[in-house]
Amino acid sequence: MNSDILISVIINCYNGENFLKDCFESINKQTYKNWEVIFWDNQSYDNSKEIFNFYSNDKYKYFYAENHTKLGEARNLAVEKSKGDWIAFLDCDDYWEYDKLEKQVNLFLKIKDPRLSFIYSKIKIINSTNIITDVWQKKITKKSLFNLNNLPNGEIFNDLIFENFIPMSSALIKKSHYIEIGGIDNNLKQVEDYDLFLKLTSKYNAFSLNEELVFYRIHDNNQSIGNSELVFDEIFYILSKYKHNKFYSKI
Repeated sequence: MNSDILISVIINCYNGENFLKDCFESINKQTYKNWEVIFWDNQSYDNSKEIFNFYSNDKYKYFYAENHTKLGEARNLAVEKSKGDWIAFLDCDDYWEYDKLEKQVNLFLKIKDPRLSFIYSKIKIINSTNIITDVWQKKITKKSLFNLNNLPNGEIFNDLIFENFIPMSSALIKKSHYIEIGGIDNNLKQVEDYDLFLKLTSKYNAFSLNEELVFYRIHDNNQSIGNSELVFDEIFYILSKYKHNKFYSKI
């Protein structure tokens, strides 16, 4: 395993004290060790900074936002502070399996695809007490959200245009590609991750690990569970940008 690949783990936090310990524990326990943490505090007023200070070491970098921003803009600002060739977003209420980064790095080294832009995986959905649940999935869709039986590989834009099946906390993304496509659209509030992955897959390839490597938490304060009308409007805006794409024109 090549330990020279530096991964920047991006954690954007706004009052995340309830679940930050699980998040930090999962990073510290990673079997892949060449990483840094970019912790972007979006003007929290709870104990998030104190929890950060308890877990931090010389691999942890803390940044306090000058202004409170939308999550997408906060993520872009955090990426600007990163030094890694690869970036991995980890929401402060989620956490990883201990070997998540190692398995993704090994897959990258095995594939050796110059057009590879990111590697993603399946997730386990948990509640506020870390119990695995599918209740939320059944409410949203008849099939398992984010957990297709066989995740697609290679040119996956055609698959992604029909459904957003890539969880943000699962992806290991090549930083140069992220910057090249302009990062996250700062105007979006609900589905900025979907826009990001469509932009990446419209130009590059993606590969998957058919394993559940992320614990994705559903709770009352999730920003991703909110205004369904706004979600629809933003998805319509995003898809309209691809109306001349060779795949989109077939829909």
